Amino acid sequence: MEYKRMQRHFASFPRMTRLVFMGVVLSLFIFGVIFVLSGNGEFVFYSFLSTLFFIFIVSYYHRLRLTETLLLGIVLHWLLSFMGGTLYLGETRLFDLWLFPFLRYDNIIHAFGVFVLTFIAYNLLRPHFKLKNKIALFHFSILLFLIVMGLGALAEIIELSAVLFLDAGDTIGGYLNNAFDLVWNGVGSLCACLLIARHERKTTLKGKNGKK
Repeated sequence: MEYKRMQRHFASFPRMTRLVFMGVVLSLFIFGVIFVLSGNGEFVFYSFLSTLFFIFIVSYYHRLRLTETLLLGIVLHWLLSFMGGTLYLGETRLFDLWLFPFLRYDNIIHAFGVFVLTFIAYNLLRPHFKLKNKIALFHFSILLFLIVMGLGALAEIIELSAVLFLDAGDTIGGYLNNAFDLVWNGVGSLCACLLIARHERKTTLKGKNGKK
């Protein structure tokens, strides 16, 4: 009975979503094997956590109000992150590659991941708020930003556990790396919040206040 219930649940997804989910299963398996064979304990740990998160997404897909675009954003973030821990350009791991004097590959991953996460949080929170005016929208934007930054800090705590228990300090980096991760998390979330606020002003507030 449980298997049939899972079949019905999976069949309720749009066709494209089912294809994306199957691609995720395949990629998690492939990267998991690569990390195990290469002895990369840090990313075996991340693959395990990603698998748990994927099971959560599949189980609560409809309640999470995920669009196909957001789902693809999550998958792209996973793939770019796993590639960052696997691929090398010469002697440089992709995560450690400097694209510009002020920007590393790792920074882009953090900014993009939190950018997507902010929209996911927006989809979950928006039905519970009435944005009657610009002040309410401003307060909502601040709340959204702080919630997502808190989730980003939680991710850094998970990285700390990899340092403490998997001896991943050399690959993760020290205090400055942690601090800049949070900075780029903030950049990604701020960009998403500005886009969300712009959308709400053009739709909700304009509809209530005319051209004001």
